Amino acid sequence: MKSRIDMYAPWAVLRTLVSWLMVPFALLPISDLAAQRLSIEPSSVTIAGGRSDHVLVRIESGASRGRGISVTSPASIRTSVRSLGRSGPWILELKAEPGFEGEANAIVQTRGLVRVLAAPLAIKAAPARAPGSVIEAELSFEGETLLDGSTRPMLLRLSNPSDLPVRYRLSTVLPSFIRLGTDANQFKHRRDLSAHSTVMVHIPIQTDGTADHPVISGKHKVAVMIATSQAGTPTWRGQSVAATELEIGVPGMAEVQGVLQVPSFLLLPGFLLVAAFGLTSRILGQSSPTSEGEGSGLLSLGWGAGHWLVAISVSMGIVWVYPNVTDVWLGSRRNILYGFDLSDVIRVWMLSIGLGIVVALVTKLVLIVQVKRAGKKAFSTDLQPFELLERLERLGLPTKLPFAAVNADDRLYSLQTQAGAGKVWACSAITLSIVDPSVASLNRGALAKNLKTLNAKELRMYLQGLVDDAAVRLDWAVADGVSGVAIVDVAKMQPEESPKLIIRQSGS
Repeated sequence: MKSRIDMYAPWAVLRTLVSWLMVPFALLPISDLAAQRLSIEPSSVTIAGGRSDHVLVRIESGASRGRGISVTSPASIRTSVRSLGRSGPWILELKAEPGFEGEANAIVQTRGLVRVLAAPLAIKAAPARAPGSVIEAELSFEGETLLDGSTRPMLLRLSNPSDLPVRYRLSTVLPSFIRLGTDANQFKHRRDLSAHSTVMVHIPIQTDGTADHPVISGKHKVAVMIATSQAGTPTWRGQSVAATELEIGVPGMAEVQGVLQVPSFLLLPGFLLVAAFGLTSRILGQSSPTSEGEGSGLLSLGWGAGHWLVAISVSMGIVWVYPNVTDVWLGSRRNILYGFDLSDVIRVWMLSIGLGIVVALVTKLVLIVQVKRAGKKAFSTDLQPFELLERLERLGLPTKLPFAAVNADDRLYSLQTQAGAGKVWACSAITLSIVDPSVASLNRGALAKNLKTLNAKELRMYLQGLVDDAAVRLDWAVADGVSGVAIVDVAKMQPEESPKLIIRQSGS
């Protein structure tokens, strides 16, 4: 019996010891366990992308010995915990990734011997600050047109409406044929703009055409990029853009196009060539006005649809050839189809006018040769007045010809055709006598008017009708022994006076 008592004695002692150890837990009020909770201050945070914030985590109404906290957070939120003591409270740091947007929740929990405590933490993304709320920028151009070769400023107006100073740095975005002026380095460094203040920045620009990037006339966009930063909590950085439109032009080009009524520079080469050809031909006497008044001046061209047809066709050829010409001449291809500057305008102007003059001279030379060849067959010493008018018509000569005065009022007219070495074709005047004034077709007013016409064909046909009606008669006058058409020495035609009509009415 005694051995059995000795065997159970250690177990009795162990039960007694466990009972005594459980007494403190039995004495702990149930209400205290229920009152324990996890406290997060503040209960929500707002974080901008790439920024961080902190909250305080602690356990209220209960012991926290041996406890620690853990956090379950969204993938775009990184967390780290730092304890302020062996058993709390804790500082929870939350950092949002740069792409964090919208709202999310993190769960903070702590595990003890009896229960697990948990609490939610609301996380919101802070709205990004717009550059316009920190700095306002407006870009304008001083003047209407940036002329090739000149320097004009762009005006950048910067305003800081915020309560803190702003540091800014500028950079320009310009077409390839525009560059900053020589004194533009002053705005490239970082500068400060005080709170609630405004500054005007002058940015000089000028054209800078090259073979690869010629100046292109017309409207173009230019811009200035403003990189800004502002101290604060947190530090802010941003970038804004100010843009404007400006016109690129060539000095005097608009005025030239307005006077010449050429709508585009691409049509100017052909216009200049045809105009130079026409003026040179008129000066050389290739064409003569048919009537006095408008269109009869030396510089009058009488421009019409036919001229534009030739001018546009010539312009297309010049625009196509010009890059090859400049490649040989300057060593770089200049294509005016895509852009041009003042040097291109000068080259095109001079080349077009020069080419027009050369073509006119060559044409005149060819016509002279043709007239000489035709004259040898056209004139003879036995021609009658009507036959001479027909020859003038065939050769394109007017009825008003230069002459040499001989024997007082007598005139010897030059037929403008050589007849050999030191010899020329000439003729005396044609006289018109009225045979029968009672003929119905004869009108003295119409007769006087038609005798002044320069067109040999029109005059011949008019007089032929009167001769057929026996109203008038045509004869040769006598001048220095010449009656009709003859070959005379060149010296006899000197001095040669201004052209006069070769036909005159008898008695006038």
